[in-house]
Amino acid sequence: MTLRDARPFGLFALGLGLFEGSRMLARRPGITPLEERVFRAANRTTDTVRVPVRAVMQAGTFATVPVASAVAFLAGRRRLALKLAGGGTAAWLLAKAAKPLGGRPRPEGVLDDVTTREGIEGDLGWVSGHTAVVTTLAIVAAPEVPPPARPAQGGTLLRRGAHRGGCFFCLRNFIKLVP
Repeated sequence: MTLRDARPFGLFALGLGLFEGSRMLARRPGITPLEERVFRAANRTTDTVRVPVRAVMQAGTFATVPVASAVAFLAGRRRLALKLAGGGTAAWLLAKAAKPLGGRPRPEGVLDDVTTREGIEGDLGWVSGHTAVVTTLAIVAAPEVPPPARPAQGGTLLRRGAHRGGCFFCLRNFIKLVP
């Protein structure tokens, strides 16, 4: 087996390690002082940022999957369209299935005095479906775009706890896909 042949296995092992490490952190009772400080700083922002933050966060919703796939299909990139549809759907479904493994509630279930701007019902905070979807779409699309437009591929998929702002950073990478 060549190094090139082994790469997918290495990436899978790395992803599995990141997943399990973040799951173990999510299973701990409470949160660290640093997590709380970062969350409080983001949560104290004014409602004037709501519209831009909400717009950015939508890149990680499941609705983005068929939209991105349709754009690729209409651009004549049928193989990319299939990869985006399959990968995005798998990411969303797997994130939903993984949430009970972490068992971490959203911020209002962990902290007092949380400003909730939108009601989200019936879902846990870890692992972020938004981050899973947008990161998967970015990773799938990255080889298809010129190198200067490729996103910075990092571990944003699983480092997220209970929606503490990672969607913004993840989308920033996704936006870089547009040359």
